[in-house]
Amino acid sequence: FVVVIAFLYWLYPLKLIAIDIDINNPANAALVKTTTSLLAICALFQISESARISLFGALRALKETRFTLLISIVSFWLIALPCGYLLATKLHIGPDGFWWGMVAGASMSVVLLFMRFNAKIRYYQCIHDHRVS
Repeated sequence: FVVVIAFLYWLYPLKLIAIDIDINNPANAALVKTTTSLLAICALFQISESARISLFGALRALKETRFTLLISIVSFWLIALPCGYLLATKLHIGPDGFWWGMVAGASMSVVLLFMRFNAKIRYYQCIHDHRVS
C-alpha cells in the first residue's frame, strides 16, 4: 500500500497538489514547484519509514526494545537532523535538503534494524537447533 501511495506522489503530484491549490495561478508557481519536489522525496521517506516501523514491530516481538529506542535516537537526532540541517542551510538546498536528511536517517535506521533482526533470528535458530540435537 505504501508503495502505491509513493507512486501516486511520483506520478501524479500535480493532481494531488491541485486538490488544495490552484496550480494554474502564476502566484502559486513557486509553491507548486516546491511541493512537487517534496512529494517525490517524501515518497522515498514514506517507504523507508514503513520498513522501519515494520522492523520495530518485528524486533519488539522478539523482546528487543532497547535497541529500537537507541536506533531511533541515533537515526533521527544524530543522522537525520544534522544532515537535514546541513543540506537545508549550509548547502542551501532548502526544504528538500531537510527531507533528504530525513530519508538518510530513516534509511540508516532500516539498515541497522534489519541487521539486528537477522542477528536475533540467527540466534534463536541456533538455540532451536541446539535443543533439537
